[in-house]
Amino acid sequence: MRSVFPELHHDIGILYLKRSMIQEAIEQFELTLREQPDYAPAYLNLAVAYQMKGDRQTARQRSRLTSGNMKVRIHPTLHK
Repeated sequence: MRSVFPELHHDIGILYLKRSMIQEAIEQFELTLREQPDYAPAYLNLAVAYQMKGDRQTARQRSRLTSGNMKVRIHPTLHK
């Protein structure tokens, strides 16, 4: 069953990030993007989650994803 509230998945992902529940956050952001592929904050926060997980390569890949004409990039100063 598909959710009709992709923003809710995103918000839950943010809560998981705040609690350092990284894998759960990633799953929520992925659900958000399946439901609403043009939801820019989910791309950014998915990249942040991978960065927090220590997976810089995937973080960079996720931050470069495009949806239509939208491009999301993480500012270099946000990387630790």
